[in-house]
Amino acid sequence: MNNEQSADKKQSFWSTLPGILTTLSGLVVAITGLVTVFINLDAQGSADIPPTRVEQTTAPTQAVVLPEPTVTDAPEESPTPTLEIIQPTTPPTPTTALVVHSIIPEEPGNISWYLDSSSLLYANEGRATADDFLNMPFERPFTSQGMSYVGYVDINRVEISSQKTFIYVSIGVEETPPQGAEVYYGVELDVDMDGRGDWLIYGLVPPDSEWTVSGVQVYEDSDDNVGGPSPITSNNGISSNGYETRLFDSGVGANDPDLAWIRRSPEKGNHIQIAFKLSLIDNAKRFLWSAWTDAGPREPAWFDYNDYFTLEQAGSPILDANEYPLNGLALVDNTCRWPYGFKASGDEPGICP
Repeated sequence: MNNEQSADKKQSFWSTLPGILTTLSGLVVAITGLVTVFINLDAQGSADIPPTRVEQTTAPTQAVVLPEPTVTDAPEESPTPTLEIIQPTTPPTPTTALVVHSIIPEEPGNISWYLDSSSLLYANEGRATADDFLNMPFERPFTSQGMSYVGYVDINRVEISSQKTFIYVSIGVEETPPQGAEVYYGVELDVDMDGRGDWLIYGLVPPDSEWTVSGVQVYEDSDDNVGGPSPITSNNGISSNGYETRLFDSGVGANDPDLAWIRRSPEKGNHIQIAFKLSLIDNAKRFLWSAWTDAGPREPAWFDYNDYFTLEQAGSPILDANEYPLNGLALVDNTCRWPYGFKASGDEPGICP
């Protein structure tokens, strides 16, 4: 190659260099454009992501700084609740209110006493002789069907006395009731002496000889229909709502926690004593009363029991009766009625002969 040809080639290179640079510059612009397109496409694809998620994941935690709230900052319609945690230093106080007594029964005064028919003599034979279902009283200290004798249901003697603010009734039974026996001892009061009971004091057998209100209930017949259409006598399954109002229960109710009490006699283990305030019966000076034991139905709302049950439903403890043995009405004993505060004429409903 001669010098002239070499000079022509050098001149040709330098003359084409600007074109090469222009081409490279165009490529850079093209690449930049493609990158921009890809970025835009990525941004468009991100538009489907929920805004809340984006804010949660991308917003800086210190992006918004709120001032410390004051009392005046809180809106009246939705105040911010506050929670104060206090570690207890003593066991929590039980929610059940304690019964506080101001007067407790003392000892009964001079007593009047009466005897009641007993079935002890016929216990081994599984029968009674003194039951009068149609006209009362009942004599049913036996279990249903099996006719097993239960001596702590069988009343044999009752006593009554008054001392200051209380009337005392003692119910003697043939056997000492065992601890935890499901049996009620009760007194029924007929204050207006029309044959319908007005008040029923019912107490579960107590654990010892300390006076207690535990397990004692006082019922009132506020609508005066105990005994159904005809009191004392059976109405053949036509019953009323009985003693529908429970006025007192274990010291609660009647605005008087001292209204009625129960205990085992300190001298006689087979005697259960009930004390109730004269104020319960508006300090009545005269009334009729009877004693009850009930380990059977135990349903004051079913009184009188010879209205709630028919004779066929109740069964009978009389051995030669068609309804023998006992069925629905068993483990119940009550007495006829005795006068308190007056001498009976003999015409009073349910009066003892």
